[in-house]
Amino acid sequence: MSLQAAAMTYRLEIKPLEPEHSRQAFPLIQSICPQLNLANWTDFVEGVAETLGPKNAGIIAAFTARGYIHGLFSYAVIPSLQHGKILGVDNFVAFEFPDRLGVTRELVARMDTLALGHNCGAVHVDLPAPAIKGSKQADPLLEAFEANGHNLQRFGLCKFVD
Repeated sequence: MSLQAAAMTYRLEIKPLEPEHSRQAFPLIQSICPQLNLANWTDFVEGVAETLGPKNAGIIAAFTARGYIHGLFSYAVIPSLQHGKILGVDNFVAFEFPDRLGVTRELVARMDTLALGHNCGAVHVDLPAPAIKGSKQADPLLEAFEANGHNLQRFGLCKFVD
């Protein structure tokens, strides 16, 4: 099958990651968090919704028609002084094949759907360090923190929800 034909037949199902799929998702999450072990990851998957309740937190994954996981993110609906409620997104990872931006595009669309469904005023996304390597801009405040032993671990983004 050609790459073009594969791209045309490539379909994703975006749905919650259930604990029985945590082992399958482990290589993806380990790509952004290499120090994480399988036991910690499965504990996280099993307990992610316990703190805020299953309606307010979870993990969303992108599954291919064959059941392979090509991306995921964790989220929590939390109060925000600026926005009322926000959808806080963390642990974002996407393996893009064959459509270079398809997995990311579908996961970001689900973030918007979740935010609207929870009446959030904004979506805040913390990207892992591997996603932002080389994108650091000169910033005196950042340089001051780095001079005192801090380093850039994450990069935060905000999107207002209309």
